[in-house]
Amino acid sequence: MSTWKKIAIGAGVAILLLSIASFGVYQSRKNVATVQTGKAQRLDLASVVSASGEIKTKTYVNIGAKLAITGGHGCTGCGKAGL
Repeated sequence: MSTWKKIAIGAGVAILLLSIASFGVYQSRKNVATVQTGKAQRLDLASVVSASGEIKTKTYVNIGAKLAITGGHGCTGCGKAGL
């Protein structure tokens, strides 16, 4: 294989790897929220807010246990007493 073919293949592989890496960086930064930072400092209180009421969740998930009571320990017809 000639030298220019080796260089062309190497350049093609380098371009392919660079494009894969840049696509990965683009995807990782896609949904990043912009934040504002600043040095902590002591300031005067600007306003006071008060409210009455209660805080409620948007969705409620009941994680309680459900208990199924059977007539024994699960075996049918053996005659042993269960729970």
